[in-house]
Amino acid sequence: MIAFSIHVPIIRNNNEGLTSTNPLALMLTQEAALGYLLKHARICHPNDALTYRIARYDLLEELACFTYIGQTHYQIVLVDGLPSRLEAIVRQ
Repeated sequence: MIAFSIHVPIIRNNNEGLTSTNPLALMLTQEAALGYLLKHARICHPNDALTYRIARYDLLEELACFTYIGQTHYQIVLVDGLPSRLEAIVRQ
């Protein structure tokens, strides 16, 4: 079986209810998607209305299509008042 996933960065403006997924920003790895979101956070900081997520899609060989697996939500970790990294939010 082929293990293949894509990770889609999602930026949401909670004040306006808008969600942005840039098709050009589809990533093959979670690390690349995190890098994209962190760069966006640094450019847009401070904007408390924005939240960041990465959706994961796995390739199901038997169906020959990508299937939505779930999303990881991230919060911005500040160092000296500037975004330093994104940290996954554990939801229970």
